[in-house]
Amino acid sequence: MEKIVKSVVNVTGLQNKIKLISQPGSDNCSAFCYENGIGSDRYIVFDRLFLERFEKITNKWFVVGVVAHEIGHHLNGHTIGGFGSRPDNELEADAFAGFVMQKMGATIREAEAIFSFLDPNQGPPSHPIREERYLAIQRGWNNAANSVGYANLRFNEADNSQMALRLYYSALSTDDDQEKLTLLKRANRLYGGNASINSALGMAYLETGQLDSAGKYTALAIKQTGFQGLLWLNRAKYYLKKEDDENAFSCLDNAISYTPILPEAYYLKSKILIKYNEYAAVMEHTLVGVAMNPGKSLGAKLFLLRAEASAKLNNKEAAREYYRIAKKMDPDSKMISLLESVYEY
Repeated sequence: MEKIVKSVVNVTGLQNKIKLISQPGSDNCSAFCYENGIGSDRYIVFDRLFLERFEKITNKWFVVGVVAHEIGHHLNGHTIGGFGSRPDNELEADAFAGFVMQKMGATIREAEAIFSFLDPNQGPPSHPIREERYLAIQRGWNNAANSVGYANLRFNEADNSQMALRLYYSALSTDDDQEKLTLLKRANRLYGGNASINSALGMAYLETGQLDSAGKYTALAIKQTGFQGLLWLNRAKYYLKKEDDENAFSCLDNAISYTPILPEAYYLKSKILIKYNEYAAVMEHTLVGVAMNPGKSLGAKLFLLRAEASAKLNNKEAAREYYRIAKKMDPDSKMISLLESVYEY
């Protein structure tokens, strides 16, 4: 493995900074970064028997291709930020693998064949289907054949993605809506392929009243990565702003299916349900949301909805108790204080 990693990195002209961990029984080969206090170390974790098994059913380039794929994740900046596997990232890593294998002597068909074991429809939601992976391998292989400097092109992209993620995290830490929008627009220009950045940009546009742009970027995020609950949650907020309860509710269902522990989704579903007098359902959904230990502000809102639903169900004592819990959780909330005359009588 050390020799293979060295030979792959040599193709790029970069120094080998990859560290290896053998993990028998993991049935995998993967890339990750580990913070070391002054930066991060790049690792590849591999199961030798797993690699040997698939080498036998594909061809001699399988291990080289897989190692190149994982190094492609590192050089493209995919292992920074902890967003996990995504189809667009996988295709970028596949293109890098195709580039490397051409430089090392593989034919284009030999390069493609490292994915020949995949079922034609295997892959989604975290990985692309086999045909898309073949095309990515071809793209990288053709770039190498035409003497395009892949390392230079992609390493610059990796730098851009790292800067974009720094801007993204800075935006998440500010309460100034205009500053947040500015930071996320810059992040988007650097790394337009990141679904989390696009979704957050959509929310920033929503907060500043730019509904069309909010719709554009929340939809784009879903198209790029449709398996993250938070992205569906943000799309639901866009529909709620448009007063499109049906689509909002559907998006919230999707959010929960992909990320079951998402108390805000249960809160927003409860807000919709209470509009349609579905009080028993409100009690069920808010109970689930509360059980997920949300923050104090969101927890107070959930209990306030429980108070409202209880009052509609003519359970005044329960309504008063839920209101008191909400007030205790968020004593500075003006909205909760204004409702005191409704529940304290």
